Formats: sequence, C-alpha cells, structure tokens
Amino acid sequence: MSLLDLIKPDPMRKAAHSLYQTAGEQARLPMFYTDWQVEDSFDGRFDLLLIHVHLLIRRANVEARPAPRLAQMLFEVMLKDLDQGLRLSGVGDIGIGHRVKKMSHAYYGRATAYDAALDDEDMDALRDALHRNVYRGRDVSPATLDRLTAYVRENWRVLAAMAFSDLVTGSHTFLPPAQEES
Repeated sequence: MSLLDLIKPDPMRKAAHSLYQTAGEQARLPMFYTDWQVEDSFDGRFDLLLIHVHLLIRRANVEARPAPRLAQMLFEVMLKDLDQGLRLSGVGDIGIGHRVKKMSHAYYGRATAYDAALDDEDMDALRDALHRNVYRGRDVSPATLDRLTAYVRENWRVLAAMAFSDLVTGSHTFLPPAQEES
C-alpha cells in the first residue's frame, strides 16, 4: 500500500486484496485436504491457492484495460503474501527473493498448462496438469481427479460469464467443492 492509497484509495487495489482473500479462503477449505486427497502441506496449499488466484487473473486478463491492471495487482498481492508467509516461517532475508522468484515461475508454468487446457476445452489435459501439479503425480483416485477437474472447469465457466464490473467489486464467490457421491 502506498501513501497515495491512504489519501485516495484505489478501487482496483481494494478489489485485488478482496479477491485474493477470497481465493485464499477457498483454497483452505478442509474438504480439499480431507476428501479430495490434496496433501495438507505448504505445496498442497500453494497449488490450491494458485488455481484460485489464476482463475481470477485469467478472468481479468480477458478484458481490455483496466482489467489487466487488476490482474497484475492480484498477482502482486499474492507475491507479497507469499513473501510475508516465508518471513513468518523463519526464512531469512537472503533466501526470500530466490524462493519468491521460484514460486512465481511455478505460477507461470501452471498457468500456461491450465490456460492451454481451458482454452482448448481439453479436460484430459487439465486433469493431467492438475494431477502433475496439485498431487505431484502421486496415486489418487480417478474420481478425485475428475472432481477437481470439474471443479476448476465449472469455476472458470462462472468467472468467464461474469461481467467485469461484478469482478471488480471484489466480492466473487467460488463454487463449493462437490461432495463425494454415495
């Protein structure tokens, strides 16, 4: 936050912070870790956060100006939060920059894979990318992979249909993860 934001708050920055908070809350839903076999670790939480943040960034980037500014602010908010999280976990100043850079590269790699699959509506490619990134290639039930793939696809469909003016309010709500069918 800059001094100028205290004098004249930037609605885009406020929306970016609100959207990031929503993405973080969604990524921490216990069901992902208890029922959907995501590892309850830094890596598992990181990958779920990236999915949610990226869907928001992807939506903002569909629009012309000023939407890419919202996408950039959302990315910056995420990087600042990751930086702060590393600091709070005891990583020294010297290692912070390297780790945050590594995480931003991880984001771009995942975003490229998710975008290609969503652009082509190739759910097999999306499923493979989610298996590779979220589950790190470990054995998980096919039904679980199908649920996560459908979850990402459906959340993207909702976001793609949303008016940018609604997104910039910062009050987006993700669809809940589907319960396992009995």
